[in-house]
Amino acid sequence: MDRRKVVNTVLGAVLKKGQEEISSLIGQPVEFSDCQVITSNRETLFENLQDPQVLSEFRVEGDREGSAWLLLDLKDALVLGGTLIMLPEEELQDRIDKGEFGGDEADAFGEIVNIMAGVISGLFDELFPDKLRFVKTGQQVVNPLRVVAKEDYPLAEGPLSLVTGKGTLQGKDLVGLVQVLVPDELLGIGEGDDAAPVVESEKTAAEPEQATAADQVGTVGQTVVAPTETTAVAGDSAGAGAAPAAETPSAKPPAGPAGSGPVVSEDKLVKIFRVIHAKIQEEVGGFLGHSFEISNEKYFCSNRAELFAGLDGTQVLAHLRVEGDREGDGYLLTSLGAAIHLGGTLIMLPESELQERLQSGEYGAEDSDAFGEIVNIVAGICTSVFNDIYPGNLRFVKTDQETIDPLVIEAREEYPVEDVEFFLASGDARLDGQELGRIEFFVPADVLGLQHAEAAEVTASTETPAVAGADETAGDPGGAGSDSTGGVSAATETGIIPPARGSAGESASPVATGSTGARPLILVCSDSEEQAEVFIRAIEGLNCAARFQHVQETVGGYGPETRGVFLVLGDVGEQGIAAAIKINASIQGRMPLIAAGPNWTRSMVLRAIKYGIRDILVTPASEAQIQEKVKLNLVA
Repeated sequence: MDRRKVVNTVLGAVLKKGQEEISSLIGQPVEFSDCQVITSNRETLFENLQDPQVLSEFRVEGDREGSAWLLLDLKDALVLGGTLIMLPEEELQDRIDKGEFGGDEADAFGEIVNIMAGVISGLFDELFPDKLRFVKTGQQVVNPLRVVAKEDYPLAEGPLSLVTGKGTLQGKDLVGLVQVLVPDELLGIGEGDDAAPVVESEKTAAEPEQATAADQVGTVGQTVVAPTETTAVAGDSAGAGAAPAAETPSAKPPAGPAGSGPVVSEDKLVKIFRVIHAKIQEEVGGFLGHSFEISNEKYFCSNRAELFAGLDGTQVLAHLRVEGDREGDGYLLTSLGAAIHLGGTLIMLPESELQERLQSGEYGAEDSDAFGEIVNIVAGICTSVFNDIYPGNLRFVKTDQETIDPLVIEAREEYPVEDVEFFLASGDARLDGQELGRIEFFVPADVLGLQHAEAAEVTASTETPAVAGADETAGDPGGAGSDSTGGVSAATETGIIPPARGSAGESASPVATGSTGARPLILVCSDSEEQAEVFIRAIEGLNCAARFQHVQETVGGYGPETRGVFLVLGDVGEQGIAAAIKINASIQGRMPLIAAGPNWTRSMVLRAIKYGIRDILVTPASEAQIQEKVKLNLVA
């Protein structure tokens, strides 16, 4: 067991879980964002603080005993406590101005800390291998400047694991960071494999520090990071350039599906599932008697680690048995709230009762049966469409469903699906215009008979050359390796990797469709072809080939001529980091990953480096600057 990874998972969920409980307690929306799990020590922690803080102490009991802490700016503690006891705005502001922390508002804030103690205890009880319980014991106001000057620290000496985040109350920013601190010793993290580097805690949100590539990143393969800088969150702490602990697809896709049955291309499956999505909108909407829409559809191959990464809250996973030419299990995944909403609409729950179930998360037999009927509809649609369009015989039968907690899956690495490659069809669902979140349908790629482009090329190269007019696509109408005339395409004849597919299965940008020959190939990943074209032109100016690939697609289909990946971000943020994680999981360090984007901060640079990005380019950038990065990192 990777104890560090489990600690990151548990602490990474503390503030997100806590915001729900605090919001419920004070009757106002509280949200925590930009949450990061880092390691630090008491000296570094207080050196980065200036304003008075409220330090609340937890007594830790169980398999180990000691203390943990919650640290919050005094002004924020007054605001939260004052809101709980409904202090008039003028009186609250007066106490903030005077820095007074006592009486009712201190007691009220203590209740909030009690709530956090329960949240932390619950997460550790559910996810952590040791039994640890957190009990709030006291709180005090500390002056960081005085603490540092006198070296009179109110915390235990030694490495600390902490989660830190920015907070808002009713949409208004809190002035400082919210931090929960636990000694590594209590977490069972010692000097062995689970030890993590001590790093500097992030400065307050009010002091963002812009960074340039030259400040943070050195020459090829040499990431320059001071030993006291912020480390990234929620993953393995193996260090710069290491991929997060996650299952990753192999560098080469399988040669083809196992067993008998037709072989189809990814393009063919995209066409099939587009029709399925359209029919689901029509038939599920008609079944419910309400408008039901699916938009922002995505179709691509993935693995189970990627499928369950980043899910927020309890999910419902429905199982569908696939029978016919091949057999296996498919799955439909959606949030618990979406399942309750859809099922409740089917059985015509009164709006007040539906809202009550949504708030409580109650998912009883009635809700489960109702949502199961909708899954039955989806299974019937899949069977019908596959019967009409698929070259073979596959049937889908709904068998079961279960609720799952993504945090438990991540911490224990106990997945409810098999360890294979899946073909995923997903989309954003809306019922009567109300957002339900993402609904995902995925089936093992080999069960669907998916044959990757590489496998098709290998097959083509070992077979008798095509005769003009001969049918080379039997069993794979419109599939990879065929053109509209039925002959072998140029890509197949030359053994060249075909262009990547966009998120909707369309051909990639025209600039990426040319023959690569023996030239070095660089993948340009972005959510915008327009942004990518600037980089593609610069790369082609170096006599290299470039290929556009949408960030939502799993990076694959590369051969020995592929030298690296350029990730082009329109905005540096959580989605950009998520894209880096996904790409790094696919390439597994086999080639460099470079990122380009605007508004890099120090913490975002270091998080990017943590997730395997070798170098960074601040945009907008000139063609010469792009080419410099390519020559430095991607082309010898």
